[in-house]
Amino acid sequence: MPGIESLIKDSQKLTSVFGAWPSFHDAEVIEFHFRRGEVKPDDWDDSTFPELTAKIRVLEATRPSAHHAGDDILVTLRFHCICDFKMERFDNINQIVDLAISTECVSPSGECLPSYFVVRFDSGCGSLTASFRCIHIEVIEVADAIPHPDV
Repeated sequence: MPGIESLIKDSQKLTSVFGAWPSFHDAEVIEFHFRRGEVKPDDWDDSTFPELTAKIRVLEATRPSAHHAGDDILVTLRFHCICDFKMERFDNINQIVDLAISTECVSPSGECLPSYFVVRFDSGCGSLTASFRCIHIEVIEVADAIPHPDV
């Protein structure tokens, strides 16, 4: 069965760096940016719905070939058509132990409609937790992170 990355637009930007979809273990959420979207009843094709863009520092140490040089990666993910958003404890650290992404099927009449994503940013050390559902996920950018001051 293919991994979750097969359902994420432009996931190869990230998998080409890590060799696979990364674990996001001990990653840090640097930024959450919300956009409410714009619904155009006359032109649904040009409408946008609520989006969340997240910048996440993914540790170089989570790469299979890690040499622990502090070559962390800054990943920008965009989550489209978000709903049921919940978040606790956004602060100056925002370490997570996992970015869990799964799919669920919507089945109001027994017939499975296109699935949506269930996304969880799981807390590390009492830090940030967040969860929501969305319709589409894409990798916007993968870049070298500015070295952490501790490194």
